[in-house]
Amino acid sequence: MPVYLRITVDGVEKELSLKRNWEPSRWNAKANRASGSKEDSKKLNDYLNTMQAKAYDARETLILKGKVITAVAIRDLLSGEEQRKWMLMQLFSAHNRALEELVGDGAAPGTLTNFKASYNHTLNFLKAEYGTEDINILSLDLECIKRLYHWYRAKRSKS
Repeated sequence: MPVYLRITVDGVEKELSLKRNWEPSRWNAKANRASGSKEDSKKLNDYLNTMQAKAYDARETLILKGKVITAVAIRDLLSGEEQRKWMLMQLFSAHNRALEELVGDGAAPGTLTNFKASYNHTLNFLKAEYGTEDINILSLDLECIKRLYHWYRAKRSKS
């Protein structure tokens, strides 16, 4: 059976798959842990303890950031869903859609054209240099920015 982490906040439950499977006959339902003293039981229980600690850490992170503590917010932090909200090309695309609504009412058509071109150039850079179509903005460091600048100046202009 698959193993899940259940997160409950204010009576609202959300589950997160831990991408592990376990024999029901070797599960202690009262302890919510694998039963037995075999190495595989110990490894699973260590992993469960780690994930439980990470859930508490996620709660603390939300508190420190002044965010509302919900089961969904904790699950999203644990699963990485929260980070996936910060993908460069997704944010760039959202920006361009919002800018499109402003054309003729505060934004010139040429501005939108320039941003669309910049989007396409940045996408081509990510494909050429990183072999991907998107990148988490938290992974953008000075070296990445330098590579993008160099690519814009040297490689993009020659294609």
